[in-house]
Parts: sequence; C-alpha cells; structure tokens
Amino acid sequence: MMIPGKMPGDPPMLVNAKQARRILIMRQKKMKKVLEVIDKGYYVNPKSLMSSAFTKSRKKDEVR
Repeated sequence: MMIPGKMPGDPPMLVNAKQARRILIMRQKKMKKVLEVIDKGYYVNPKSLMSSAFTKSRKKDEVR
C-alpha cells in the first residue's frame, strides 16, 4: 500500500497494508502535538518534526 512521504515533496512509501493505517494515525498524533507546542508560542524546528522527540518513551515495569 502506498502512503505519502513524511514531508511535502518526499516520494510516497510502500508499506504493508496493516501498517499503513497505524503509520498515518501516528503521524496525525505527532502533528497534533506539534501544533499544540506552536500554539503555546514555542518554535519548532521542521527537521525535528520527524524525529522521536515528540513520541512518548516506554516506561519499564517496576516488577522487572
């Protein structure tokens, strides 16, 4: 399944059909968080938009 590139002008990507929906959902969440940061008045570097800076890190279970 073809999905659009991460940034405008990037070529489309070929991914598994099951992964395509989830990739698009994650991109929407990331852009929503970026827009919230911009609304607060902070500057966001366009190159850092696609990095993992806006994703939540996984917490280790205390039992382990």
